[in-house]
Amino acid sequence: MDKEESSCDKRLQALMLAARRFAKAQMPKGGVIAELHLRPPELFLLFHLRKAGLKAAASDFSGLYPSDLAALMEVTAGHITQLITSLEKQGMVERQVDSGDRRKVAVHLTEGGMKALDEAISTYESAYRGLIERLGTENTDTFIALLEGAIDYFAQRGGNDCACAHGRCD
Repeated sequence: MDKEESSCDKRLQALMLAARRFAKAQMPKGGVIAELHLRPPELFLLFHLRKAGLKAAASDFSGLYPSDLAALMEVTAGHITQLITSLEKQGMVERQVDSGDRRKVAVHLTEGGMKALDEAISTYESAYRGLIERLGTENTDTFIALLEGAIDYFAQRGGNDCACAHGRCD
């Protein structure tokens, strides 16, 4: 192995470690998310329910079906069922039988789910505002451009279709 290959291997290892550390560093170890006992996929499910409800007129919104949530979050129906069950036990969502087709069950946010989501969003926004303050606006803009470039690279390689970049990770 020559000096150039060794340098490339060190850079590769450093990049992989930094990416893994960045992903872990984004998840608060305490605070509101830990107190609410919510995992990231549960937060994303709550987010999608609220987003769908906001898009529709309040009187027209009948919830989302688990299959719709699975498609939005790009996960299996089994995974969605586990998430809904967990959130239902915590009082954050409820299932309602569709009056037009009793085989269908729609999922709705409860007041508790709305409150938990608002608190979690506030926590994340505060963390990212702190990051912007720490990096400064110029470095933040550079960081965003670098992340977008990395996301595009992995999307072109046929990996995840960048759903995570749009808040649809599981």
